[in-house]
Amino acid sequence: MKNSLQISRHPSKRWVVGMRLMAFLLVVLSSLTARAQLSGTYTICPSGCTYSTISDAVTDLQNNGVSGAVTMQIKPGSYNETIDLNSVSGLSATNTLTFKGTGTKNTDVYIYDGSNNYVWQIYGM
Repeated sequence: MKNSLQISRHPSKRWVVGMRLMAFLLVVLSSLTARAQLSGTYTICPSGCTYSTISDAVTDLQNNGVSGAVTMQIKPGSYNETIDLNSVSGLSATNTLTFKGTGTKNTDVYIYDGSNNYVWQIYGM
């Protein structure tokens, strides 16, 4: 019996199906890691809120942008943070960004920087 090698110029059906499956899985997996733009009301507090720090909320805003008006409600407490707020994609006259303390007095939410630097730096907006 002779050993013969067959060379085909057309890919096999199995190879085509495999490549389509790989392409489909790549699309599905890449969409799972994508984050949606923010819209609505979010809370900030040390435990049990959407964000545990103001800086975490700002990072999410800068990484994902907004698709509607966003309100960040900061629960009463002390926040030792330095916050750099740079450009946020999607902001407009209707897609606004509001940081709001939720205490009953203006001293209920205390944001400070322990190293005596600035607390909020807003630029590129």
